[in-house]
Amino acid sequence: YNGGGVFMGSGTFSMTGGSITGNSAGTSGGGGVAISGGTFMISGGSITGNSAEAKGNGVCMTAGAFKISGNAVIASNNDVYLDSGRRITVSGEITAEDEFIATITPSSYSTGTLVMSAENGVALEDIVSKFAVTPNGTESWKIATDGTLMKEGL
Repeated sequence: YNGGGVFMGSGTFSMTGGSITGNSAGTSGGGGVAISGGTFMISGGSITGNSAEAKGNGVCMTAGAFKISGNAVIASNNDVYLDSGRRITVSGEITAEDEFIATITPSSYSTGTLVMSAENGVALEDIVSKFAVTPNGTESWKIATDGTLMKEGL
């Protein structure tokens, strides 16, 4: 997996400010960040203006952990691709004022697929509305209060 800006294979990367922007990746994905191991934590700053030929203009996560908190924002055109079995962990209070702080693109769309979890006392039901899900063709999806995928309108 390419990781045009940051490639995570192991270890821990903590982003507390600044931006990952203007990067590109090929068909392996992860225009801004590719996570194939280790832990990528973002609590401030932004991921924006990146591109990939496939799998996550902003972030491509195939293994490891992706944790988000604070005032971090991943631009809506810089989706977070989640490979099968991967999820975003909200590791603290979300303070960003943006309508959406990240758009998730799952590798497959199935009702009940876990795409988000929380730790440190975070209540998912209070923050799932800050995360969008990339449409699957003409189907609109959202994240349920338990962190799983569900079709809009159901």
